[in-house]
Amino acid sequence: MRNSLQAHTYAFNPYVSAAPGSSCEAHLQHDQVAALIRSAAQAVGKGYIHYQNSNAVAWRGILTHTNRRRDGEAHVGTFLLEAILVSLSGVMAPGPMTAVTVGAATRSPHVGAWIAVGHGIIEIPLMIGVLYGFGTVLNHPTAQAMIGLVGGLFLLFMGINMLRRFRRVQINPQTSRRSPIMTGIVLSAGNPYFLIWWATVGATLVMKSVGFGILGFSAFAVLHWLCDFIWCYLLSALSFRGRGFFGGTFQRAVLVLSGAGLLFFSAKFLVDALRVLFS
Repeated sequence: MRNSLQAHTYAFNPYVSAAPGSSCEAHLQHDQVAALIRSAAQAVGKGYIHYQNSNAVAWRGILTHTNRRRDGEAHVGTFLLEAILVSLSGVMAPGPMTAVTVGAATRSPHVGAWIAVGHGIIEIPLMIGVLYGFGTVLNHPTAQAMIGLVGGLFLLFMGINMLRRFRRVQINPQTSRRSPIMTGIVLSAGNPYFLIWWATVGATLVMKSVGFGILGFSAFAVLHWLCDFIWCYLLSALSFRGRGFFGGTFQRAVLVLSGAGLLFFSAKFLVDALRVLFS
């Protein structure tokens, strides 16, 4: 009777442990095991769902990064294409460097490449200077006038010298000892319009290139100079081949046109400089 009453007490009182060895104890142990299994299953299920969610977030992050990288590469490509087109529009415009390259090519087909090297010696540091604010100095009227004055005098000297070469009956390719690299350096440093271009149009391209990091700026600088190099080399090679094909007549015509072009740009540089200085 006592055992039966105790069993009923354990069975109906949830706060009292089951009697050892009773059927209630076995039943409770079975329920506890089932509860543990359910808890474990729920925990595993929650962990799996969390894993799936984390995995999905990770994949979304990877895809987003990939898409951003592709968009960035597309923007870089678009900018570099724009930079090449703008650079070619400036490089291919007739100017003192074009005239000197065509005239000097009567001596060697490779002279244009060396003139472009001299041009790059001025241009690459100028790009870096524009990046750090040197463009504001180039925009000053007095600085432009002084540069134009020196550049105009140099072009005047080169134009007169080129026309003197035309007067000779036999033009000796070895008579001129002027270094084409030095010619490229002086032509670039003494051309105010070249410097103004970098203070305005070129400065805009430099600022855009920096938006893509140091690699973007480096790629822009190299591609711009390659436009100069290819164009000058092409001009000198074609002029030299024309000299060989047409003979001395073609050579004299090139010298006259180049010399006249240098005198024209010399006069323009000097007049513009004097107008600014005395205005």
